[in-house]
Amino acid sequence: MKDFRGNPGYEQLVKKSEKLISKAFGRYTPIPVDSAKGMYLFDIAGNRYLDFTAGIATCNVGHCHPEVVDAIKKQADKVIHLMDHIGYYPPYIELVEKVNTLLPEGFRDAAAFLVNGGSEAVEVAIKLARMVTGRPVVLSFLGAFHGRTMGALALTASNMNYKVGLGSLFTGVHHVPFPYNPSKKGADLTEESLGFIRTLLKSAIHPEDVAAIIIEPIQGESGYRIPPDDFLPELRKLCDEFGLLLIFDEIQTGFGRTGKMFALEHWNVEPDVICLAKAFGGGLPLSAMFAKQELNEKWRPAAHGSTFGGNPLAIAASLKSIEIILRDNLVQNSWEMGSYLVNLLESEKKRVNAIGEIRGKGLMIAVDIVDNEGNPFENCKDILYRAAEKGLVLSTCGTNSIRICPPLIINKSQVEEGVEILLDCIVDAVG
Repeated sequence: MKDFRGNPGYEQLVKKSEKLISKAFGRYTPIPVDSAKGMYLFDIAGNRYLDFTAGIATCNVGHCHPEVVDAIKKQADKVIHLMDHIGYYPPYIELVEKVNTLLPEGFRDAAAFLVNGGSEAVEVAIKLARMVTGRPVVLSFLGAFHGRTMGALALTASNMNYKVGLGSLFTGVHHVPFPYNPSKKGADLTEESLGFIRTLLKSAIHPEDVAAIIIEPIQGESGYRIPPDDFLPELRKLCDEFGLLLIFDEIQTGFGRTGKMFALEHWNVEPDVICLAKAFGGGLPLSAMFAKQELNEKWRPAAHGSTFGGNPLAIAASLKSIEIILRDNLVQNSWEMGSYLVNLLESEKKRVNAIGEIRGKGLMIAVDIVDNEGNPFENCKDILYRAAEKGLVLSTCGTNSIRICPPLIINKSQVEEGVEILLDCIVDAVG
């Protein structure tokens, strides 16, 4: 067991936190973090923890990468805050141009709106969709997580607890089935989901009232759920058929997380709007909505704004982080290390009966935990706490899934160390 509990300041820290920090927060571990570097977190007692969370798929180049830190420091000497409304800021344009070169062909001259977090990027996207189409309805998917602000939360359907007591949210949202069910074949799931949408558009909602369909290429909070290979291409065709915009929420999947720069590359599908956040900011608050130019031209000036969106420090961190991802081949490393990690876990399934389905792409991996009867294990938090005591930081997604999303700089020995600790904790907690 890590000895931070014996630290004289720990109990006081916990007591103050329980009093002063909003009860709305949930925590995955009891670790009192003091610092972070590369693949590791360090607590107030100096203990080291291998980090398999990366700030929830955010610190893709590792914690406090020295080049990112240096870029932030240099920027702080020039401009800390500007607000893009005040004047033209060249690095803002430089960042948008850089990302455009990484996105599909149709986004090579895309227009971007930079904001601060994933929820905000989604809010901008749905505002754009409704404004430029003049249509009030947006379709989202059951199991989706698009954020916790009121508009983004209306699109979210991954956890009913997020909406308890809030009453009416953003109106005009309808949820449709996401094509994921381990017991069914992919083609059947695609047909079921698209068939539901078609029925909806024929019997309950007129297509001319629908502005857009928004989707995570891989569902995040619901358990890293991957659609059948034919689904996203067929969804693109459906949107074209009915004249609907297709919005991809790449907030958790972007910038190498899935072994591609963006998850959409796995299926060669080009949406109309893309939302980015998390790893986009290189560890600082930064998100964006990228929209094709034909949509941007229909948007009125002053239709949206942000005081801190596109903050100079965040832009500096983003530009440097993207440079490192490309230069150090971290997208390829994500694919190779993710495959290696999955293979290690798959090889242990016969020995560790509590391991259910293992799924993911790159370093976006979920491990389902089941009890002795094969039912979903209801106390994955116990595994997280056991892992923390042994020096591994984990989080969950879905009802019974351990989420693995480490920095993309991870190497084989770190993969092996993390998997060994995880397996020990699963056996200790479940049997």
